[in-house]
Amino acid sequence: MNRPLWPNTASAPCRRLVHLASERDIPAIEALHERCSTQVLNGRYLGFPPPRAVETLIRKTETFIVPGDGEILAMGNLALRHDGGARWAEVAVLVRDDHHRHGHATDLIRAMAGAAKARGARELATITRPGYGLAAQVMSRSLGPVSVTIADGLASVTCNLYGATHSLLTVESE
Repeated sequence: MNRPLWPNTASAPCRRLVHLASERDIPAIEALHERCSTQVLNGRYLGFPPPRAVETLIRKTETFIVPGDGEILAMGNLALRHDGGARWAEVAVLVRDDHHRHGHATDLIRAMAGAAKARGARELATITRPGYGLAAQVMSRSLGPVSVTIADGLASVTCNLYGATHSLLTVESE
């Protein structure tokens, strides 16, 4: 599928590419999980099995989706966190195997960063395995400089939302 590319500074086109998920998207989100390889699912869920109930994931996070061809091609989850009074947001992205390198993860990260910043988060973080550089590459390409901290066998890739060098996108629900 060829997807039109819009300038990173334009917020309006993002509304056509990234949407907030609703309960009516649950079957399509479950189908996305079924279409992803074990390797991709392990990257998203850090080796733990994906949630058996997608409804729980949607209730506990803001879920953003990239629809296309009558199905969901990618999804991202945004969870706001508090750490000693500081607000930050954790994100995770899942992109169908055959849609990697189409910019979906970048669109999702920028949309989730915009939503997190609008809710008062100062930083955006994703948790991954040490040595799995893709998360750092996508975060850096999407937002700008990142820091990577390794602890307890996991890597935390963090970006300061107020130092982001790329435009953050806004998403409106349908």
